[in-house]
Amino acid sequence: MIHLRYLELKQCIEDEEVKMDAPESAPPNLEKHGLAGKLEKVPHWFNSLDSLTTLYLHWCRLRLRDDFLPHIQALRNLGLLNMLNAYEGEGLDFLEGFQKLKVLRIRKEIVINKGVMPALQELCIFECQEFTILPHGWESLPDPE
Repeated sequence: MIHLRYLELKQCIEDEEVKMDAPESAPPNLEKHGLAGKLEKVPHWFNSLDSLTTLYLHWCRLRLRDDFLPHIQALRNLGLLNMLNAYEGEGLDFLEGFQKLKVLRIRKEIVINKGVMPALQELCIFECQEFTILPHGWESLPDPE
């Protein structure tokens, strides 16, 4: 699988977990990765996805108390992050990382610290009923070039 660039894994049985720890390492040139299905935890090889630019996490239902966000923040080339029911809990706090992230699509409440996503060009937030105002500092963002 050394030449594999795109990998999409889907679990068809809703409550059955996707087994992701079986491979010792991830394909080294993987650029796009899609996971659809319940995950018990982030795979141990996840931080080694240095070439990854696109990540889809759908219906993974990761637990926030396991703090999966640092694993995603460690993906230094990530440009698109799409999370649909990716985690269980109320909201996510984006505190650091994501220097190349251009597109973020997410459900639920989020907190993004100033300077965390300097390259962000598209933000889609779905099903967040508490979202009534822009996060602090976002009202003064510069216009795109």
